[in-house]
Amino acid sequence: MRVTLSPRAKKLAAAGLVGVLVGLVAAVLAFLRPRSLEGIELWTYDQRAKVVARQGVASSDIVLIEVSEQDIEDAEDKLDVTWPWPRAMYGYIAAYCKTAGAKVVVFDWLFQDRGQYSVGDAEEFAQAMRDAGNVVIGLALTRDPLVARPRSGAWAAPLRTFATAAEAETAAQKLLAWNTRVFVVPEGAGATVWYGGKDHAEDVVAAWRRMSSAEELAELFTPPSDPPPPGDAPPGDAPPPSDAPPPSDAPPTDPAEPPPPVEPTPRQLTAAELATELTATTIITRRDGVVGGDGGMRLERKDGLDPPLAVIAAGPARSGNVYQGTDADGIMRQHAPLVRHGDRLYPSLALAAYLVAHPGVMPSLRDGQLVLATGIDDDLPVTIPLDEHGRFSLRFHRAGAYPRISAYEVLRSQAQLDEGQAPAIAFERLRGKYVIVAATGQALRDVRITPLGTPVPGSEIQATAIDNLEAAQVIRRASRGGDAAAALALCTLVALGVTGVWMATRKTTIALAATTAITGGSLLGYWWLARWLFIHDGLWIGVAIPATGAVASVFAIILVTSAAERRNRRFVQEALGRYTSAALVKELMEHPEHLSLEWGERRGMSVYFSDIAGFTSFSENMPPEDLVRLLNDYLTHMTDLVLEHGGVVDKYIGDAVMAFWGAPIPNADHAAAAVRCAIAMRDRCAELRPGWKERYGVDVFARAGLSSGDAVVGNMGSKHKYNYTVMGDMVNLASRLEGANKAYGTALMISEACYEPVKHLVVTRELDLLAVKGKDKPVRVYEVFGEVGKVDADVIALTEAFAAALALYRGRDFAGAEAAFRDILVKNPDDGPSKTYVERCRHLAAEPPGDDWDGVWHLKEK
Repeated sequence: MRVTLSPRAKKLAAAGLVGVLVGLVAAVLAFLRPRSLEGIELWTYDQRAKVVARQGVASSDIVLIEVSEQDIEDAEDKLDVTWPWPRAMYGYIAAYCKTAGAKVVVFDWLFQDRGQYSVGDAEEFAQAMRDAGNVVIGLALTRDPLVARPRSGAWAAPLRTFATAAEAETAAQKLLAWNTRVFVVPEGAGATVWYGGKDHAEDVVAAWRRMSSAEELAELFTPPSDPPPPGDAPPGDAPPPSDAPPPSDAPPTDPAEPPPPVEPTPRQLTAAELATELTATTIITRRDGVVGGDGGMRLERKDGLDPPLAVIAAGPARSGNVYQGTDADGIMRQHAPLVRHGDRLYPSLALAAYLVAHPGVMPSLRDGQLVLATGIDDDLPVTIPLDEHGRFSLRFHRAGAYPRISAYEVLRSQAQLDEGQAPAIAFERLRGKYVIVAATGQALRDVRITPLGTPVPGSEIQATAIDNLEAAQVIRRASRGGDAAAALALCTLVALGVTGVWMATRKTTIALAATTAITGGSLLGYWWLARWLFIHDGLWIGVAIPATGAVASVFAIILVTSAAERRNRRFVQEALGRYTSAALVKELMEHPEHLSLEWGERRGMSVYFSDIAGFTSFSENMPPEDLVRLLNDYLTHMTDLVLEHGGVVDKYIGDAVMAFWGAPIPNADHAAAAVRCAIAMRDRCAELRPGWKERYGVDVFARAGLSSGDAVVGNMGSKHKYNYTVMGDMVNLASRLEGANKAYGTALMISEACYEPVKHLVVTRELDLLAVKGKDKPVRVYEVFGEVGKVDADVIALTEAFAAALALYRGRDFAGAEAAFRDILVKNPDDGPSKTYVERCRHLAAEPPGDDWDGVWHLKEK
């Protein structure tokens, strides 16, 4: 069954379609998230983040130890330590925090340089970290790979063979700080430490001299003093056993003095032995790298790893990546807990701290989430939702939300503790807490801009990330599909609402006010929904693109509605043009105030009346459908000519046509336009007559009358129905002239007022001084033959002969006039006016008029 929609339903459907189309465009944009619109979206994110920061409560288990400019001054004045501080001082901080019961000590620091102190200083810091067991330091994972450093040769020397690989690696770590390569080569159950990696054997010996003379490495290079196995006799030239008394002539020796180091004998290592090289990178990879997949996400790759100083890299429980990217506007909003380097995943500094605080927890990526579980079978793992790039958005707290402690006061507290005094920083302030140590001095601090709009130290952002991980409360962004669906829904609903308003009222001001209210209310409601979800559920749904799409949808609806109104207006104008003049319709469209009964004015105009001769008689014998087709065809052609000549079709009365010129658009040449149109209509009728005769069996002849003069034009009728028409004596005269054609056998008759403006344009002949029925005042009337230059010479001769005969008639020479008219009929036997005057002259000759005869002929019929 075919369903036909009403015009209103069609408008609603069209508006809904427009809303859906705009919504689809918005949905595509929401899915693609173009950078040009993403900046606006990030701004809306910041506004929501500020609300969360005001309402949220930061964790009390996170403390910041700041190395400020004041701490640097205090350390110099009271501890006689200048900046940069020895690494051992950071070890003191770690030791005090451990003693106070801190959960984790996080150094938001990159210990990559050797510093200005001895190698032992770095080793002391590393040992302090090992002793604490809960220290995390920064790791620099960079987007681009580091510049490749050339590696030296394969020459090396053995240090010692250790019983276990752990002991060998501990010894090897001490050598890493001395600018030498170290290799831990497995030997049975233990391992042998080799040092060197030089191009020449001499270089290895030089390295041995440098390191063996260092006090910090003395015990490593001292030969072991283990006794020989029991039962083995010393060779003849070998020294006596260590427990044998020295010879009487031998000088006394210090039993505590170790034997001097023995110069090594270098050799070239094999490829397999070179592969056992111990570096800061291998330490970090083995300890911190996580083997696992990307969980279907496009994780950021970090192709460069710039590790801390090797001896320091080996000290902490973990290290974590400190480099977090910012958005295009330079604001830090997101945090990547894991990034990929090589074939492994590496935790951020915050996640590394979390893992140290939760021993046994292993991170993994599954189903778009960071899963923190103690094993595969963990039933209640902590899950952190991540975006497609493996990041979560930080749930920020107000600036300064985490308590701060002076680094100098911590150092002083450690000194007080060593001296048996009560420390300045009570243990309660650090017990069970994450402690983040970072520089905040003006020239040292790592400052970042957050959505809150104020610069904050990078350590505070690290604290925020740890806080979010501990609470398992982050800001998760809706999926691209979710944002696309929201954009489509909002645009469609707003479009339907606005369309309903425009359909419900015809007043533009009310419609615009309602549109503004609906649009504003929808946007405000959507904003409050987005804000509520952000605050209470941590869900970040897109606002910028859906809101922009909704506004665009409203504009599209207004444009579509306006276009529909314009289309309807054109349709009405064209339709009205079929009932009346297109010029009149245009005038009324431009001046709606004329659509009142008060609109009327007097103008100089020309009016045309025409009628088909004998229409009543032959219409009675024609089938109705043929009559309608004939009449419609005739009226169409006549109307087209009126419109072409700038006229207005006033009305059709059966077969009669009434038209006028000079209104609603003023036209000084209205008479000329009307006469030319009348000639064209007569000629068109003659052209179509044979076809009509063949098709309908009738001859169509039209008689027309034209008059010019002043008339009243405007709306006339009742308040229920009125027409734009003309009224006046001139109009009545035109109607009478159309009927007068019957008495004279003519087709086109014009009044003297119409003749005067066009007499130089058309060929005419004066017909009579005529008083039409109902009028006493006579009017001189003329028959129109055609335009000057477009009529035959015979017609010109006819007009001249007729004028001469008419002069005899008016001179009361009725016999001479009759003879003259008969002469005309000899050459023009069908000349109607001559026939009329022959009869009239015969009558007047038989009954001559009185002396008061003025030549006026009074018509007795219309």
